Amino acid sequence: MLTKILSCLAVIFFITACQNDKSTDSTKPDDHPDTTAAAVWVAHDTIRKNGISVAMAEKKGGLMGQVKISMSDDKSQKAAKKNFAYDGIFHGAHLYDLNNDGKMEVYIFNSSEGTGSYGDIIAYQYDQGKMDSIRVDNSQLMSDTGYMGHDSIYINPPYLYRQYPVYHEEDPNCCPTGGKRRIKYKLTTVKGKLTLIPLK
Repeated sequence: MLTKILSCLAVIFFITACQNDKSTDSTKPDDHPDTTAAAVWVAHDTIRKNGISVAMAEKKGGLMGQVKISMSDDKSQKAAKKNFAYDGIFHGAHLYDLNNDGKMEVYIFNSSEGTGSYGDIIAYQYDQGKMDSIRVDNSQLMSDTGYMGHDSIYINPPYLYRQYPVYHEEDPNCCPTGGKRRIKYKLTTVKGKLTLIPLK
């Protein structure tokens, strides 16, 4: 008789334990918040030239990083702001007036992740509390079969330059054999839009 009672109690305990396990498994993920630190905005750069201030913050997380940029002048009550996503490494910003029209531009450079490290240019002109995007004409770059990234971008007023190694068809990624090539860009207006155009 005692053996039967103990057997019944064991079955009841087993059923109760299974129900408790089932209850635990069905708990919603929201009940257990992810303790992984969330990506946060981190101040990256602050520059000032000719009465124009630029402040930037960067946030990394996921496949793409994000940059938040704010521009203002001494007279503005409200800063102009832009956000953009980027792939790879963010190299900071530079303030210039390349077309000498009295309005400052900000040029932001980054290079992509991976073996190519392709360079990218993001640019805006600041004018009376607004930021107007500047287009980059990369048609000459894209038509160059020797271009495989690894470029550097720099400014020597009044021009912006992109320099990169030239690859021949059989060259491995590590070892270009075609020397270096440089593209010189001029900031001008094309069909009413500020554009960095490559000079021949």
